[in-house]
Amino acid sequence: MLDVETAGRASLLALEHVKRPFAYRLKVQEGDEIVERTVDLIETLNYLLGLHVKKLREFRVGTEGNAQRRRASNGASNPPNGPRLYRAVLGEDRHGQCVVVLWRGSDGLENTPEALQQDREFIERTILPALLDGNGRPARLLVNQPFTGAAEAIEPEFHRLMFAPLG
Repeated sequence: MLDVETAGRASLLALEHVKRPFAYRLKVQEGDEIVERTVDLIETLNYLLGLHVKKLREFRVGTEGNAQRRRASNGASNPPNGPRLYRAVLGEDRHGQCVVVLWRGSDGLENTPEALQQDREFIERTILPALLDGNGRPARLLVNQPFTGAAEAIEPEFHRLMFAPLG
């Protein structure tokens, strides 16, 4: 019934539209009002996956060169022609497997093969070695879409876990 009653409403996560995951907003009811709230997608997915988080790292790559720059963030995604923000989680799942979850704003990646290639290279050459201390690959790598490398899409997994039967 939930699917029928909420069809066409912004009361559930519309994961197919997550281009700016650090500023994702959801309409919720508080008392008699409907208000918009920012949703912490990273923390929510960590919980749904049952991750025991070992590292949280933030990376930025600018449009001029690929130098890694770590900065504090105010939650904004990618300003036009500005650096792309990546937030990476290294954890262990319920089965003891190493899991890496990567979130980044995807503005400018859709239908842009060159940008997708640079994105993949930054993830594979900078983020994964930094998280894993240069030791191989995780058992699972989840990345929000679009992505061209060998990784699972976050969105279908998030949806599956949100609507999985309890128990």
